[in-house]
Amino acid sequence: MEDKNIYGFISGGKIFDMLDRAALEYVRENYNEKDSYIFTGHSRISFLKQFCDLKNYSIHVRSDERGMTAGQRWEIYTKLYSGDGKTLIAEAFFEFKKANHNYCETN
Repeated sequence: MEDKNIYGFISGGKIFDMLDRAALEYVRENYNEKDSYIFTGHSRISFLKQFCDLKNYSIHVRSDERGMTAGQRWEIYTKLYSGDGKTLIAEAFFEFKKANHNYCETN
């Protein structure tokens, strides 16, 4: 996947990937799931502004304990801000689930 789209700004697919990876890392680190198989079960994203620079941004991540099932399901919210930290570029919700094993390694 190209980082930039045909117009020269960062593609929606790249933004989604960045937020999805940040949310997954949050689950792995904050819920002691480093040895588990966690996957994205559902997501919703809103793009609010064009994103221009992969060198100057911040991603904020938080969880919603009310929508979680301990050790099985996590609800994570992410926001991508441009370098000034004031301009919201995109926000996304992710629901992660735990798999019993890595299905990609099954023959």
